[in-house]
This record gives sequence, structure tokens and C-alpha cells, in this order.
Amino acid sequence: MTYKQDSARLQVGEWQVDGLTGEIVRHGKWERLEPRTMAMLLLFARHPGAVLTRDEILEQIWPKLVVGEDALARALFKLRKALGDDAKSPAYIETLPKRGYRLIATVQTISVPLGAVDYSTERTAIAAALDSTATASPVQAWNWRWFALASVLLVGLTLMLLLVRRESNIATVNATAEPEEQRAQDFYGAYSRAENEAAVALYERILAGDSERVAALAGLASALTQRVLRWPQAQGRTLHFTDLTSALKAGHLRTPYAREVLARARLLAQHAVQIEPENALARRSLGLVVSAQGELDAALVQYDAAIAVDADAWGALINRGEVLSLLGRPADSVDSWMAAFAVMTRRYQQDRMQIQPWYAELAVLIGQRLEGLDRSVESESWYRRALAHTPLHAAATVAQASLLQRSGQLSEARRLCLELNERIGAGAGCEQILAAQATKDAPAGNERP
Repeated sequence: MTYKQDSARLQVGEWQVDGLTGEIVRHGKWERLEPRTMAMLLLFARHPGAVLTRDEILEQIWPKLVVGEDALARALFKLRKALGDDAKSPAYIETLPKRGYRLIATVQTISVPLGAVDYSTERTAIAAALDSTATASPVQAWNWRWFALASVLLVGLTLMLLLVRRESNIATVNATAEPEEQRAQDFYGAYSRAENEAAVALYERILAGDSERVAALAGLASALTQRVLRWPQAQGRTLHFTDLTSALKAGHLRTPYAREVLARARLLAQHAVQIEPENALARRSLGLVVSAQGELDAALVQYDAAIAVDADAWGALINRGEVLSLLGRPADSVDSWMAAFAVMTRRYQQDRMQIQPWYAELAVLIGQRLEGLDRSVESESWYRRALAHTPLHAAATVAQASLLQRSGQLSEARRLCLELNERIGAGAGCEQILAAQATKDAPAGNERP
């Protein structure tokens, strides 16, 4: 089977599949798949239970074309999304680390129209049951009914016990692994030295029990990168950087110690991507590592892959913007940050803990970069967004006041700065603006105050 539709009409798990129309249906819900996505589903359905390597899938779905694993990752993501499948606990497409993928759902050929219900089997069974009871004595018919009822109850009880046992096993696994991963991610997201080291310890503990956990591999790679990026050791003291741009400029990422840590982080991230090429977190982690190693074009490829897998990967969009800025593409970097901000706004209620520390900061950054592109009118709206979310945000207030001062609105700029100093304290960043205003208001030399 190569990349083209056929007239296959199959039952794959709970889905009826029509290869001719490219449609799938389940419980009255219809989906029309893209041609390559349907071709991939049919390829798996032709070999249920068989392990298909990445090369085999690429050869069948993209014959005579040279494509990367990113194309495969995107197609698998779309297929799983259409089927309602979850890569972490699959019911359809299972990922086998270092080997490939396989369809674990049952497959049957069907002849009924798509979406129709085949009652023929049920009608035959009912007719046979009625015939047997019609010829049997009343006592035999009664005994037969009790036997059928008991059989149904026994089967139902058995299925219920198996389901409870399965859910119990899943709950046990989740209770021992996922809370630690989530706790490690929360520590990592705090972006302080102590919390980052706590995240490193937790990720290493998880991997000691299961070296193939993708989230832990990616998380440890990112935490190790942050260790040398943000808090490098220099002449017996710890420096503190906040972003990749300043860290690369300082040069401390090229020290032997930093190179050793980053080499380990890269191996971890590459292993995560190898296990799950369509995992956005793994791609973002690898992008962070290679960007810290100065390979900006390679980082951009990984961030683009992460966003292709998950369009809501706002962290990858932010990192991508910084890489684009370092590559001398300021307008593109602002577009990437704006896209990240839009996702963060949409997902704020769902991911409040992760988004809240970055929300106003990103709005200020966008405003500052727009000023550098001579788009000051737009930049003011971004400062206002930051202040609407975080009133008296120091950087947003100072940026807004500076913009007002340059546009001649001196009294409004002074008002903002006085309020900031009064409520936050002197030293918030408005000193130059207030000093300039004081000089302007001072009486001339030959006048008395």
C-alpha cells in the first residue's frame, strides 16, 4: 500500500473507516482525514499489531520524496488527534521506543455503508433463540432464560473486575510517577537556582526508575541547560543571567564546565526526541540546548517542529522569538512573541501557574522591541496590556512613562512615576524621568525660588 486512497471499508477499534471517501465515523461523529493521514491509518490497518519502523512508514506514505521525521511526527499527531488517541496511554497507535509504531486496536473488514448499524448478526441470534424456546417445554424455556441471564451477568461482572483492576494499575503508576514529574516541572518553572536544582534531583530520581520517560528526559535536559545558562560559576562567585542573549554575549557558555553540562543535556534531549519525535516538550528542550551551544539555526528547526506538533506551545514560541532576534530578524521575532502572547491569553485560566510569571514580562518585551522598530504607537498598547494585568508593574510603568515623556506628555509621565515610587518605593526605575522633570521645573539661575 502506497500513498493513495483505496476502497477499503474497515472497523478500526470503535471507528468505521472509509478509505475511498477519507472519512471515519464513531457514535455519529464524523471526521474527514487529510489524504496522507488516511493513508497512514490504512497502512497501520493493513498490518494490525505489526511494528512499523519510521523508515517503513516514510517509504510508504512519502514515496520518492525526501522528508524528515518532522513530517512523520506531524502526521502521527494529526492521526492520533482525529482518533481521540493519547500517545501516553494509547488505545490505537502505540509508540515503541527505538523500534517504531504499531496499531493495537482491532481491525475488521465491513461491508455496510459508513455509519450504518449492522443488525444482521443480532437478528440471527434472536431468531435462533426464539426458535429454540418455541419448541422447548415451558420448563426448558424458563431454564434457558435463567441460564442466558446468568451468563450475561457473569460476563458483565468479569469485565467490570478487569476494568477496575486496569484502572487500579493505571492509578498506581500515575500516583508514583506523574506527581513527581509535575512537582519537578513546577520547580523548574520557578526559575530560581534552588528550585532548579530541586528539579534536577527529581528528574534524576524518576529516570533512575525508568530511563525512557520522555517528560523527565526533556525536563532534566532543560534544567541542566538553565543551570549553566542562568547561574554560571566564575572565579568563585555565582553570576546571574536572565536570558539566552545576555548569556551568549557574556561567553560563559563556552567554558569547559558549561560545555560538559550542555553535552550531557543534549544527549538527554536527543534521546527524548528519538523516543517520541512528535513530543513538543522534547523538541523544545532540544532547541534550548542547541541554542545554548550557539547552534541557532538548529534550534530554530527544533522550535518549529515543537510548534508544528502543538500550536499552543507558547514556551517554544517565546524561545523561537529570541533565536530569531539573535539571527538578526527582529520583525519575525516580534511576530513569534505576539503569537505566544495570544496563546497565553487563551490558555491563561488553564495554565495560570505557568503563564502568570511571564505574561506581563512578555508584553513589555514586545512593546520595547516595537519601539526599536519605530512602531511606538503599537508599543504603548502593549505597555497598557502589561499594566492592565499587573498594575504598577515596574518595567511597564517606566517604559510607558518614558514613551509619554518623549511624546511631550510630561505631566502624565511624572504622575505615573510618582505613583510608582510612592507605592513601590524609590529605585523602581523612574529616577531619570523625575530628575529630568525636576530640572525642567527648576527656576532660572537669576530667579529666586
